[in-house]
Amino acid sequence: MDQGIFVSGYTDPQHPGTLGWDQDPSWVLLLPEGRVVALGEKDTGLIALFQQAPDGWVNLATAASGGRLPCHACWLGPRDDLVVVVAHYGDGAVTALRLRELGHTPQVLVAPSEGAHAHAVVPTPEGLGLFLVDLGRNTVELYRVGAGWPLTFSLVASLATGPGSGPRHLAVHPRLPVAYLVTEFSNELVTLRWSLGPSTPQTPGLEVLGRVSLLPEGAVAESFGAAVKVSSDGKFVLATNRGHNSVVSFSLDSQGTPQEPVWTASAGDWPRDLALSPDGSQVAVANQRSGTVALFDRNPGTGALQFRATEENHQPSVVVFNRLGSNSSP
Repeated sequence: MDQGIFVSGYTDPQHPGTLGWDQDPSWVLLLPEGRVVALGEKDTGLIALFQQAPDGWVNLATAASGGRLPCHACWLGPRDDLVVVVAHYGDGAVTALRLRELGHTPQVLVAPSEGAHAHAVVPTPEGLGLFLVDLGRNTVELYRVGAGWPLTFSLVASLATGPGSGPRHLAVHPRLPVAYLVTEFSNELVTLRWSLGPSTPQTPGLEVLGRVSLLPEGAVAESFGAAVKVSSDGKFVLATNRGHNSVVSFSLDSQGTPQEPVWTASAGDWPRDLALSPDGSQVAVANQRSGTVALFDRNPGTGALQFRATEENHQPSVVVFNRLGSNSSP
C-alpha cells in the first residue's frame, strides 16, 4: 500500500503478526530511529521494544507494563530519553516507563480502581499536558505533566461525560485548544475546550462545546464508536463506527466546530482504527472482524474518500502510516 502502513492486532499461532510477537500486540507506537513499542494486551500486561533490521524485527526488551490489559499508549519527552505512558483497560491503571530503563518498575501515575477502564492517553501538542479517557468511569481528565524523570503528574480538570456514554478515544486539534472525544455507547463526537491554566468556574480546564451523532439520522444497526483522528491541517475530524461499518468525516470551521458530516462505508466489518497519511491524501482503516485493512484515497480539500483496495490482515486493531524516523507520535 502507498506511503507504507504498519498494522498490528490480535495473534494466534498461525498469525504471529508483522513483529512475530504472539502476545496480542493490539496497540503500537512508531518511534524515532526505526523502533516500535508494542503492548501485549494480556491480563498481566506486557510492553516490548522492537528495532527494525534488514531481515525483520528484533525484540530489544520485554517488560511488565504495570497493569492489566494495556490497550493504549503515547510517548513523551526528547528523542534520546523517551517515556511511554500506558493506559490499562483491565484495572484503570496508568503507568509510565522510561524506555532506556525498560524492565524497571513502572511509575504509577493513576492507581488501579474498581470499575475503571482507562482507554486512551493523549498528549497535548506541546507535551505539557495529558488527557486520560476512562470508559469505565465515564470521565475525561486533563493532567499537567512535568519534564524529566520520574514524571510529575497533577490533575488540572475532570469532566463527566454522562452515564452510559462510554468515552473511548480522543484526538487533539493541532492548533486550537480543542479536542474531539468519541463515545463508544452513545455514539457521539463530543467537542471539548481545554486549558492547562488555573481552572475556575469562569475558565474551566475542560468544558463541552458541543455534541453531534456519529451516525446518520435513522440508522438502525447496533453500532459503537471507535477511533477518532484530526487531519494535520486542522480542517477535518474523522471517526469510525463499528456495526454501522462506516467512516464519518466532519469538516471543521475556524473555531474547530464539526459540521457537514459525510459517511463512507469502511469496506469491511468492525472498523476499530483508522489512520491519516501525513499529507492527508490517504486513509487506512483496520476492519477487525473481517480481517482486512482498507485503503482510501482522500481529497485533502474536500475530505472526500474514495475506496482503493483492501489487504488481508488477521484481526487488525491498530493501523498507522509508517513514519519511522520522525518524532511525531502516531
